[in-house]
Amino acid sequence: MPYRVFSFLYLFLFSATFACAGPESELPVLMDVDAVLEKHSADGSGFVILLEVDGLLVFSKGYGYADRAPQRRFTPKTVAQIGSITKQFTATAVLQLAEAGKIDLDAPIADYLPSIAVHARTATIHQILTHSAGFPGYCGSDFTRFSKADMLEKCLAEPLQFEPGAQYAYSNAGYAVLGMAIEAVTGESLENHIKNNVLRPNGLNRTGYHFPVEPESGLAHGYRNGEDRGVISDRIAEMGEDWWNLKGNGGIQASSLDMYAWYKALNGRAGVLSPWVREQLTKPHTPWKDGVAEGYGWFFRDDGTDMVRQMSHSGSDGVFFSYYWHRPEEKLFLYFVGNSGEEPSVEALRKILDILRDHFITPTED
Repeated sequence: MPYRVFSFLYLFLFSATFACAGPESELPVLMDVDAVLEKHSADGSGFVILLEVDGLLVFSKGYGYADRAPQRRFTPKTVAQIGSITKQFTATAVLQLAEAGKIDLDAPIADYLPSIAVHARTATIHQILTHSAGFPGYCGSDFTRFSKADMLEKCLAEPLQFEPGAQYAYSNAGYAVLGMAIEAVTGESLENHIKNNVLRPNGLNRTGYHFPVEPESGLAHGYRNGEDRGVISDRIAEMGEDWWNLKGNGGIQASSLDMYAWYKALNGRAGVLSPWVREQLTKPHTPWKDGVAEGYGWFFRDDGTDMVRQMSHSGSDGVFFSYYWHRPEEKLFLYFVGNSGEEPSVEALRKILDILRDHFITPTED
């Protein structure tokens, strides 16, 4: 169905029922989305979905369990792992320091990390932000112990995949290196710097790497094939300082409502991000190739006209799966998270996106 501009008021959906205060013709879309997640959560799998249309949050609901043992429900307030969506917070911290004159986006990383392996020295901050530095994708699993020295001197010791700036290859290791540069420039731990300069000033009070006191809304456990994989912040704490395989590129946990606050901050409707930082975060920074361009912590898609049609990123460790999806032209925003394996979450999300595309997006545009 072609997209149609309309205005309506739906009551927020925090329970198993919902109501509509706008055109009844739009209610079936939400009912279809609700039906998908009711079915996929029937075994206890946890999900949350938030949907904004034309500036109004029209759908906000949790399904299944955040913790199956006590049957604690998964709600929009529940704090859950966001995986690689973490990268946009690292990118924001880098941009804030660039705006303050403390980091030069065009400078080589060796200016900030002199001990980095020789092959990686000439890669610029911009190239690392856009996954075009030639760095390896990763250097082991998320929970392989890796110190800062291990990352700088061992992980990056092998020749790069290509000359910096020549190609594209997604790199978790690159964002860990950016985290080290932030620490070098500020003298703070990455987690504290992001909390104090990115998260809390923008109203993200249930988001972070560490939770010394568990939020009242609770932390979501992850499940795979029914096995409780626990909470990622507990596993990070067990590693002491040697979690650089994850730091900067993953590991943050957030409530879905905090991710909605982040979306509004990126669009200048809330928060304290400067216009320059917001501009840098919400535009492509590489040429379009096959309809895709890379941003600073984002992927962008066009419709063949070099115009941004979609801004998105997913996060997954095989247990949790999260997805941030923004269609500026259609004024659509979706945030989705599941805690019971990537495959079931992706299956549910695909069905939901098909419903939304059919209703809101002209077929030739997606």
